[in-house]
Amino acid sequence: MGNIILENAEIILPIMAQAHEAVAYALSDTEKNLYKHERDFSVPGVIIGDNLDPQSPAYQCQAQRKTLHIDLPAEIFGVAMRTTGIPLFDDQDPDKIVGCLGIAFPRDTAVQLKRLTDIMSSSMQEISAAVEDTATSAGNINSGERRLSQAIADINNAAEKIIEVLKFITEIASQTKMLGLNAAIEAARAGESGRGFGVVSEEIRKLSDQSKDVAQQIAGLIGDIQSLVQSAQQVSLENLKASEDQAAATQQITASIQELTGQANQLDIVAQLI
Repeated sequence: MGNIILENAEIILPIMAQAHEAVAYALSDTEKNLYKHERDFSVPGVIIGDNLDPQSPAYQCQAQRKTLHIDLPAEIFGVAMRTTGIPLFDDQDPDKIVGCLGIAFPRDTAVQLKRLTDIMSSSMQEISAAVEDTATSAGNINSGERRLSQAIADINNAAEKIIEVLKFITEIASQTKMLGLNAAIEAARAGESGRGFGVVSEEIRKLSDQSKDVAQQIAGLIGDIQSLVQSAQQVSLENLKASEDQAAATQQITASIQELTGQANQLDIVAQLI
């Protein structure tokens, strides 16, 4: 059969080409390209009379003595293609190879699709890495805001405890003033002998009033601090919610990227099948 194909290539190959929309047939002996027939698809790198390229299916199928299916990049013969190399054996001596029948189909669309899927996959990986960094930052912000919110709450609790202490001081000051008044009354009753005690009671009342005034001033300052703390706590809670929303959005983006990556992988598989 091999000799028949070699001798009648100009008749056989054009008929075979009718079965395909775009195809190129090439016929060679053991050394050189002998004949080619192309239909809506040209392989400029295959030149009649040239020696066989060691990377070509014609050379490889004869060297391995079997039919081979090889995808060739455009760098070898000037166009990307999927090829089949069929060794031709001598009609009289079945162990002797006399040539090769090569069949090639265009793969430009598949190559472009493969290139686009590679770019898409690479872009998805970069975006995924950026999203992961964003998610990490959002997590750190969320954690920091929680600690800040807790610290603000602790400050507010401490301020409330100070207010309780100030109330106690104010109460003591009131009681001390009352004792001072009682002492002044007793000093007045004692007359001249109680004059010194009256001076002391007066100073006690003054200290009591001063303590009460200072306690009220401190209470006012603590009230201002509490107002500022409440404002800070509100801002912290808003930031905390924003970071949680960001984290949720990041998770959605990550899921979408994973879906797109899966689709890119599917496209890559399709490109390999074309």
